Amino acid sequence: MQKENSIEELAKLVLSSMSSMLNKKVESVVSINPEKEGGWKFVVEVLERQAIPNSMDLVGRYEVKTNQNGEILNFKQVLLRHRNDATRLED
Repeated sequence: MQKENSIEELAKLVLSSMSSMLNKKVESVVSINPEKEGGWKFVVEVLERQAIPNSMDLVGRYEVKTNQNGEILNFKQVLLRHRNDATRLED
């Protein structure tokens, strides 16, 4: 019987995998939600381009879908913004 990963372990795995695939710094996990059909949907933020001052960095937001073991099934960029841009949080 395979041991299930904790949500913390899954988040670390997704951060590491996305960083490797994109060859960019993945800064944070913004949200984690279970999928109806199994697996997980993560939203992560990635440093797309570093700038001076850092408030002008370009930050991308990606939706990442994984299976129960945290293996990435697909991902897509859903937002690109300057770090200092205010973003509206959905309810």
